[in-house]
Amino acid sequence: MFLYLITCNDIESIHGEYTLNEKNLIKEKWQIDVDVLVGKSYAGWTYDLENRWKVHLRTAFVENRSFVLSSALRKHGKEMFTYQIIKEFDTHQDVLDAECQLISDLKLNVNRFSDFGFNMTDGGEGTFGHKKSSEFCEAAKIRMSFSIKEAWKDPQKRQQMLDSRQKSAKLRQKEKFDIISDLINKMGDSEITVYDLVQKSAMRTDTIRAILGQLGFSSPGHGGSAKTVVWKKQSNI
Repeated sequence: MFLYLITCNDIESIHGEYTLNEKNLIKEKWQIDVDVLVGKSYAGWTYDLENRWKVHLRTAFVENRSFVLSSALRKHGKEMFTYQIIKEFDTHQDVLDAECQLISDLKLNVNRFSDFGFNMTDGGEGTFGHKKSSEFCEAAKIRMSFSIKEAWKDPQKRQQMLDSRQKSAKLRQKEKFDIISDLINKMGDSEITVYDLVQKSAMRTDTIRAILGQLGFSSPGHGGSAKTVVWKKQSNI
């Protein structure tokens, strides 16, 4: 698992706002020289940076989402962005903790430091005890609730919303399938447990079981736990 950074090179440098102590700390901890980061940045984690970059592009230009990074990609153009791996981690929890720390050190949360980054939260969402700030959640809920209710009144916009949800669901399912497939290939095993994949992907057990079935794996039955039941790759006859 990799911690990565995306930087827009079409925005005037704002990193002079860091104190000397902050610059030294960031350079020592992350091996990042903030003086050479031209503009605002986004921090995240992934199993495959090239694939994750494609997801960011799809979110911006196909799904036309309103995320800060998506809006910036549309405004400045993908050619003005660069991305790099910052560090590799062995466990899901470690990379989530590092993501939160990098966002904090670089001041990338736009809801806390509007001039530095494209992240909309403190990081680590969707898993193991990390939560968005309560202030951000409450404000987001109010804005989202109002905008959705207003759009839903328009039949054309309502249909567009339904079509977008259906399309997004299909894209998310394909992304999950690709992640599990890549993990199995990297592990090189014809026998595997759901628990192994849960630890590496943080996906739900029922989701992983469904994908294993699609990939030609089967289990001996419904007994046992995700940690003990071994799924085996079926040989083509």
